[in-house]
Amino acid sequence: MVAMSQLSFPRHSAKTQRFTLGAPRTFTISPDGFRVLFVRSANGTDRIGRLYQYDLRTDTEELLVDPLHLLTDGQENLSAEERARRERTREAAGGITSYSTDKRCENIAFVLSGKLYSYSINAKRVTEQASAEVVLDPQISPDGASIAYITPEGELLLT
Repeated sequence: MVAMSQLSFPRHSAKTQRFTLGAPRTFTISPDGFRVLFVRSANGTDRIGRLYQYDLRTDTEELLVDPLHLLTDGQENLSAEERARRERTREAAGGITSYSTDKRCENIAFVLSGKLYSYSINAKRVTEQASAEVVLDPQISPDGASIAYITPEGELLLT
């Protein structure tokens, strides 16, 4: 195996997805301004997006959701629609690539392998939500009580 320092610049750039892997992205700042939610991979060569929280009061970063703990076989199974969405947005990473939060940033909705999940900051618990079929673009309500999503057939459903 070739060490990263021995790779040519084009290969190093490709392996790190143009040096973006491991860098925080998709930020959400809580209304009180004390917490920041974001997605990033574990390091510069890991392609699995994980959900994190950074607490400005305590200067601590906390891993909220690791997709590897939710995937039964360790592999993400993407629907054709999700592959097309990621291609359109030029998203090459896997795992959690986007999420939605309620108004207070206490409840989070995201999709993993076409399944709908929610995470409660207060309970520190991930829950797989019942859904009709493959889930696309979940959006949690401002009060955190329900989640709307689109199906591959273009139906808008609510949990």
